[in-house]
Amino acid sequence: MIYKYNLLINPLKIPPLFIINISEFTQFRQMISAVIHNDFSIAAKINNIKINLQTIENFKSLTKLLDEKKYKYYTYRLKEEKVIL
Repeated sequence: MIYKYNLLINPLKIPPLFIINISEFTQFRQMISAVIHNDFSIAAKINNIKINLQTIENFKSLTKLLDEKKYKYYTYRLKEEKVIL
């Protein structure tokens, strides 16, 4: 019971994605909007774009798309994927 309560207070944090060297911001935003099914925030920085997603499914879909299209990006591991030693 307490465990469920803690999940509601502290939802799973999804790490941001940082995409490097995007020259056409509008075109890129339209492309990723087709794969992301929930709201997301996107911010253009000097050398990269930062994307914050709301669901793990969107995170996985977007990283798959970025890999397929060979975009350079970096992120952090999802908490569920970290190995506990």
